[in-house]
Amino acid sequence: MPLGPRIGWVAGIDLYLEPAASYQVAQQLAGSERLAVSEQTLRCRLRECGLLVSTDVGRQMLTVRRTLEGCPRQVLHLRASDLIGARAVVRPR
Repeated sequence: MPLGPRIGWVAGIDLYLEPAASYQVAQQLAGSERLAVSEQTLRCRLRECGLLVSTDVGRQMLTVRRTLEGCPRQVLHLRASDLIGARAVVRPR
């Protein structure tokens, strides 16, 4: 049963986030303070902090192509353990 908008998928230790939907939910969670960075800047910061497990080096993109629920998608690839059930602290690695 859905509990809100779908922002991604968990597959084992992998977390795949739909970039636009997850950014929009993050903006909503920030409330009146709003995020001080754009969606693209946030993606770059995730990479800088070592939170992106894989990127598409050949296409020079931070998103990767994955087939999820039978559909090809462009997603951000993170480790579920870095964000789910743990305090997510963003620090450069």
